[in-house]
Amino acid sequence: MNRTLTPLFRAVRRRLRVAWALTTAQMIAPAVALIALGLVLVGRWFDAPWAERAAVIVVLAALLGITAYAAFCKVPDTVVARAADRGLQTRDAFATSLELADHDDEFAARVHSRAKELADVSEPRAAVRFRVLRKPVAFAAIVAPVAIVLAFIANPQDAARQQRARDRAAVE
Repeated sequence: MNRTLTPLFRAVRRRLRVAWALTTAQMIAPAVALIALGLVLVGRWFDAPWAERAAVIVVLAALLGITAYAAFCKVPDTVVARAADRGLQTRDAFATSLELADHDDEFAARVHSRAKELADVSEPRAAVRFRVLRKPVAFAAIVAPVAIVLAFIANPQDAARQQRARDRAAVE
């Protein structure tokens, strides 16, 4: 790889990981929110004291899984170069420079020179933009607060469990 492109590639690779994590989190947010709401409702309708903790674990596991994968996944230089080319509209300057890294002719030198010039003036922020997926985020923004509120208000099953505990203590 051309060493002059390394700082740009590093920053674009980081932004690609963050963009992937954000997009994935937005896409699975409705499902995670529905599962959490379902578990909270199970805890309210049935004697399942574990249900609310399970809802929290589901949300944390989803966030931790996405974060861990984004942090440790390998993003090849070719993917980074193509993403930078697409975002910066450089007409494949970085990908071509990467492909011609082993060549020593005049054409390759001109391609590397152009890629270096573009890398010097390019912002990684412009190469990879973060998007908001409105529908899944809106759905999760409605369902998640319902699950949170239901988890924090008094649960009728708690009173039933306390009554059964008092009854057992009285029997003993």
